[in-house]
Amino acid sequence: MRAMKKNTTVTLSVSLVLCLGFASLPLAASLEEAKKSAFETVDRNADALALLGDSLFYFGELGMQEFESTKLLKETLERAGFTVETGLAGMPTALWAQWGSGRPTISW
Repeated sequence: MRAMKKNTTVTLSVSLVLCLGFASLPLAASLEEAKKSAFETVDRNADALALLGDSLFYFGELGMQEFESTKLLKETLERAGFTVETGLAGMPTALWAQWGSGRPTISW
């Protein structure tokens, strides 16, 4: 079970960094430019990614009770420029983040 949580944490962390990397690309960017930007973004943020993943794994919170994880993700996303809402649908740990305005926007 812990291995599954660790893999999920890494996937969430990488998806967050990739969202941030792709957000800075112009719409007409080629696939190769997008790949290059994604790899550079992951490399540039490797330490922060590891810390985020390790922190979420360390918390080891039960489902629907991820209060420390939600707080950390909210703070991380807000520092990256996302608008973050929590407590949606009556779930205090639910998190919705959006970056950008107009089209496209990135939601996480």
